[in-house]
Amino acid sequence: MTPLVSPYIKSGMVFGTETERRLLDALGSPDDRLKIVHIAGTNGKGSTAIFLSSILKEAGKSVGTFMTPFVYRYEDMFQINCTPADEDTLTAVMQEVLSCMESNGIYATQFEVETATAILLFKEQGCKYAVLECGMGGKDDATNAVHKKRLALITDISYEHTEYLGKTLPEITAAKAGIIKDCPWILEYSQFEEVYEYFGLDPWDMDMNCPVKYYDIKDAVGLDGVRFKCGNTWYLIHAHGEEQAYNALLAMQAARELCIGLDVIKAGLEKACIPGRIDEFHLGRKLYVLDGAHNPSSFYTLEKYLRDTRGSLRIIYGCLRDKNATDCLDYLSGFKKAKVSVVSPPSPRAMDEDRIYEICSRYFKDVTRYKTVTEALDASTETTTVVCGSFTFLPEALKWLDRKWTEKKSSKQ
Repeated sequence: MTPLVSPYIKSGMVFGTETERRLLDALGSPDDRLKIVHIAGTNGKGSTAIFLSSILKEAGKSVGTFMTPFVYRYEDMFQINCTPADEDTLTAVMQEVLSCMESNGIYATQFEVETATAILLFKEQGCKYAVLECGMGGKDDATNAVHKKRLALITDISYEHTEYLGKTLPEITAAKAGIIKDCPWILEYSQFEEVYEYFGLDPWDMDMNCPVKYYDIKDAVGLDGVRFKCGNTWYLIHAHGEEQAYNALLAMQAARELCIGLDVIKAGLEKACIPGRIDEFHLGRKLYVLDGAHNPSSFYTLEKYLRDTRGSLRIIYGCLRDKNATDCLDYLSGFKKAKVSVVSPPSPRAMDEDRIYEICSRYFKDVTRYKTVTEALDASTETTTVVCGSFTFLPEALKWLDRKWTEKKSSKQ
């Protein structure tokens, strides 16, 4: 489905929780019926939400999960027990929210409507837990309007959205730490020193006491994912990038806070599926990688993954105008022979195509412009093709792959 249209939906971004709280109250405060785990951070929010939701499901707890942006389908943002909500059910609940807005004269942004829809959906579907991912920041994010929380989780924090959240790490950290309101909280390991210091923690002690050591993380690229050791037990997650081990550890710590046993945690982690983060697709002998990486930290992970690939490489790249394209592409600059396809994302927030091309040309010799991801994929003959820079690319890329798989299957009949 696509978002519903209403004259009561405002365009753009509006920070603050007042409108969201008013809307939730008008809907009968559905958040009061849920045990809410709230997640803020720069990277790993969605992965942590998926890991924890899978653990809760494995423990027999009904759980709703709200994550933005969507990766492949709009319904992906609204999950019930790790499955995207049914389109008809989601449409009905969203219409209920819009009707409430009209009846009460409430004007809200699309994200505020989606947040209210998720919380109302989870309540109506009988969920016991709700795992909510912040949209941007934390303190002034619409998701922070909820009355009470069972737990607040802070993932990896680094530089992002500096025009909104602040120019320094302490300022950005303060914005994200704003989700901690009268509830227990857990900070992910592997942070910058300034982040630890903001929370009054000693960086040396945090590094020394981390239950997962760097040398006990094995990223089996191209095989089954990441294995990591915590205590005396090895865990498997079907995701790539050593950083995913720390996301999984944060979910484990949250699950322990919720009194869930280690055997259930291990099974839940192994069953979790992380879409759109170094997502591998094989088509014949060619490898296609769809990755929503859009900030320097996530490109660091992508670069480490690509080191282990073989053969020729094509990078299909574009980004939104508030992203640090220079620092992102700097991580990939070591792939001197890569061919680069520049595509402007299908978003009103897209960076100007000329600007993207100019930045790409600083790092790569073979740079070509394309109107769409489909055109760029059609032109790729390389062994490995990676689509990255924005989650907005991924639905089109997956449709292209689906079409190619269908064509290949038909040709064999």
